Amino acid sequence: MLADMRERARSEGGFTLIELLVVMIIISILMAVAVPTFLAQKNNAQKTKATANIKQIVNAVEACASTNTDGTYTGCTDSAALTTFEKGLKSIKFGAAPAVGTYSITPNGTQGYSVQTAIQDGNKTVYFAENHLEDGNLAKVCGGAAIASTATTGAAVADSRTCPPGGANAGKWG
Repeated sequence: MLADMRERARSEGGFTLIELLVVMIIISILMAVAVPTFLAQKNNAQKTKATANIKQIVNAVEACASTNTDGTYTGCTDSAALTTFEKGLKSIKFGAAPAVGTYSITPNGTQGYSVQTAIQDGNKTVYFAENHLEDGNLAKVCGGAAIASTATTGAAVADSRTCPPGGANAGKWG
């Protein structure tokens, strides 16, 4: 019986150590390509969600302002009041200062406002703001530090996948 088992073990083929090593190397190469691509897609999805939510909040602020007879944004930067104009805002988390996953609305006098949030981009926090300035100008700003409600550009974020660090669009999104 023992002789039969030895004969069967010798006759059955298997993978050699070299073949297994080649397979492991191929899998490692595929992982080296796939993981950074996956992480970049995750960051792009976070940016898309953040900027889409900012636009949704801006639409609600503008809808609120259209009901003000004096042409101002008075009362339209209160997150609780905005849910009457846009029911979808109930699922958005608001706070006093922008933090990862939290949105804030800050008035710029009576003729402007700023909507801000932050996302995690790798090991960095990147801030996004849409600033409606009192002079009527609009600035879509991103940066590596909290953004003033009157800013037109943001601080550079080195190695950011979501906020351009240089060139004509540095510190801007949209």
